[in-house]
Amino acid sequence: MAAAREGFRRQRLEQKILVRHEQVQREYCDRCRTIEIGNKLKEWEDRENKKICSQVKKAKQNEMLVEARTSSEKSFNFSRLRQAAQTRDEKKQADADLNAKREEKIRKKEEERLQRELERTKALKKDNLAARAQRVAQFTDTKILVGGKEVSSSLASILTQNPGAAESESKAAQKQAKIAAKGGAKAGDSDLFVRLNLRV
Repeated sequence: MAAAREGFRRQRLEQKILVRHEQVQREYCDRCRTIEIGNKLKEWEDRENKKICSQVKKAKQNEMLVEARTSSEKSFNFSRLRQAAQTRDEKKQADADLNAKREEKIRKKEEERLQRELERTKALKKDNLAARAQRVAQFTDTKILVGGKEVSSSLASILTQNPGAAESESKAAQKQAKIAAKGGAKAGDSDLFVRLNLRV
């Protein structure tokens, strides 16, 4: 009986030790698992942090590159626009100078043309006056028949302007003939008389 009790007690102690051993083993495994999970989590966090830092750094580098490219493009566009504006100003100034020269040439040509026209007009007037004077001289030198008698053109002009001039001329001619018949001394007086009658 004592041996049986001792055997039973030993068996119960062994079971308790086995249970305790399994419990310790389980706790150890749980602890190891927790530690492994913590290590893996830490490694993941470190890896993710490095990845995020790398991405942030890369993003900053890209932002810097974009900003530098944008600044360069702005500078290039500004230089191009300034050059274009300067070119437009130079072209505008050149066009203005050309227009001024063109206007000056046109004005000079117009003045020369007006001067030539003035000279030509003066020449034409001069030629017309000379031609008129020549025609008047030729006309005054011609002889015209009035009432069957040859008279000068100036006298004929006076006779045609005065309706009674022809009759007066005829009477004056008759008187002149009578006076001429009476004597040659009074010829000059009769001539003067005829001229006075013609003027009247």
